[in-house]
Amino acid sequence: MPELGYYCAYDRRQRRHLRAPVSACFAPLLTAAPDEERVELMIRTVTSSRFWPPAARGRGITSYDRRAPGFSLHQYWRGPVWVNINWGAVLGLRRHGRDDLARTLTRQTLSLVRENGFWEYYDPDTGVGLGSERFSWTAALVLDLLAAHEEL
Repeated sequence: MPELGYYCAYDRRQRRHLRAPVSACFAPLLTAAPDEERVELMIRTVTSSRFWPPAARGRGITSYDRRAPGFSLHQYWRGPVWVNINWGAVLGLRRHGRDDLARTLTRQTLSLVRENGFWEYYDPDTGVGLGSERFSWTAALVLDLLAAHEEL
């Protein structure tokens, strides 16, 4: 939905859009599907303080809009930062020629893990690790980010 700045999931049974402001709404950046106008709108939204806090706290993209009701620093998919979300965003930003933002997000993600370890997800303000420790999914994506970072 263009007025929201992101794509919404669609509930086929209820025949309605689900307007929940989750990071998955930016998944079309991974494809060539959106036109340039929508790409720019999504990039403006995902890089705003709603999802990607200012550089001083820069840990990456939150899993939920920070301004929305229901946002939580620690509640699973309602606000924490996940390496897999950052990784997907890096790929999407690179796909659409935003290497500057992809480099910044890669550096923030690598710093987050370097400082706090391989956690399942992280507090977006403090970087404290949450969920499972020594999370292999996080480790695998960090390896991929490191390999791609050499290319950037």
